[in-house]
Amino acid sequence: MRANDKTYQVDRRGVSECATPQSGRAADLFTGSERILEAVPVTGEPGAVTYAVLYPNRHAVGMANLGLQTVAGLLAGLPGALCHRAFADCDGTLEAGRGLGEYHVVALTLSFEGDYPEALRQLARAGIPLRSDQRSVRDPLVVVGGVAPTLNPEPLAPFADVVFLDITKMETLGLAAIPGMF
Repeated sequence: MRANDKTYQVDRRGVSECATPQSGRAADLFTGSERILEAVPVTGEPGAVTYAVLYPNRHAVGMANLGLQTVAGLLAGLPGALCHRAFADCDGTLEAGRGLGEYHVVALTLSFEGDYPEALRQLARAGIPLRSDQRSVRDPLVVVGGVAPTLNPEPLAPFADVVFLDITKMETLGLAAIPGMF
């Protein structure tokens, strides 16, 4: 694949650069000699709630994170939802190359407190106001969850619109499935 148009660069160690698939195509991921084809739509149905799940670390680290996979799978399975993934070393979301500010909800999955500064850098880079009290209704809802916020949510309080202390709470409360919630 050609590297100059931000398609996948592949070597024996796996993906060496984050890819931005072309519009309308599925995301082809190569890991070693295996080829994994993920059929994730680039655009959703009209009226779809759009989610960007941001893992504020490198693509290779994020793809191995079970929390990211669980959250993305949960959101993608909701009726009328479109979910894409984003990483610190990617320009835009993996599936569509869209900026985080173009989504209704940006969900941050944070495994380590050391990832907090990068998460904030990614929000700022996307033009999303960092502090929740500075966001308008035109800005994405910033939802935070993961192991680190579960153990210590206080540092994120000024920046998050919602902090989930446990993913099961999201499922139990059914917040994501309430029409018009977002």
